[in-house]
Amino acid sequence: SGEAIVFSEPYTSYRQLLESDEPLLLIGTVGKSDAPDEEQEDSVKKPKILAEAFKLLSTVTGSGSEPVVLKVLSADDQPDWAGLQEIFMRYPGQAPIELDLIRGDFICRLQLGPNFLVAPGPQFWRDFEQWQSA
Repeated sequence: SGEAIVFSEPYTSYRQLLESDEPLLLIGTVGKSDAPDEEQEDSVKKPKILAEAFKLLSTVTGSGSEPVVLKVLSADDQPDWAGLQEIFMRYPGQAPIELDLIRGDFICRLQLGPNFLVAPGPQFWRDFEQWQSA
């Protein structure tokens, strides 16, 4: 555990985000520790982070370029490929998509082309799970 210190300037700039119920990413620097005194030497020192900025966590999760691997079960019927493509189009981003097409004992990994790049945030995964269970 530790402490985050938010001075008035960043607080004023990000007040609306700080007052929301949304998870946030804190951007800051680790503050220099105070001069050690005898009481603190025996206890564990907690880091103090000086907050500089905040971002909604949903805007930064899945914003990288690591491939998103999706498992697609294919039994006797064909998956709803058009529905899956709709999900991809709703969440454009920088992450390439790899599909693990699973049928019986076989798995075939497919790398989708550059027209299919996504930002796999929490809502993307909820939509994919809903598509998968349909």
